[in-house]
Amino acid sequence: MKKINLFILKKSFFTSFLILGSILGSIYFLCWFIFYKLLDGRDIVLTQVPDYSQQALWFFIIQVIIFAPIVETLLFQECVYHVLKQSKWLRKRKMCIIIIGAVFFGLLHFFSLSYIIVTTICGFFFMYAVVIRNNRGGFWMAVLLHAFVNGLAIFLGYFE
Repeated sequence: MKKINLFILKKSFFTSFLILGSILGSIYFLCWFIFYKLLDGRDIVLTQVPDYSQQALWFFIIQVIIFAPIVETLLFQECVYHVLKQSKWLRKRKMCIIIIGAVFFGLLHFFSLSYIIVTTICGFFFMYAVVIRNNRGGFWMAVLLHAFVNGLAIFLGYFE
């Protein structure tokens, strides 16, 4: 794992984004295909998903692709990372910080079981970017990955 982390860290911001974005996009598409096509949308629904249909499309896109990634990355990756790294034990175990952050992010998106699973996986990549590329654009990489996934979700939503 250290070799992978070093590889991602040494690459340029753009190259690292392309690598992580390609992996995350593929996993996200695979999850979408499994949950919405193979399982035909059968899921354990925990709460009502917000209805954005009454909003103007441009306002929805600004919310989902710009505002949400910035705010959620700041709160659920950056702040969580800085709180967790205060622990001497966790500071030496970055993968534990990444996993804890990912689970925290996933559980905060509690609309359905499949949604928790998918957002936990996404949260892993967002947190990974923040932790591994800390002080080298990790925050903005997580924001861009988050915006990419949200855009992909909007796009795939048309095929549900």
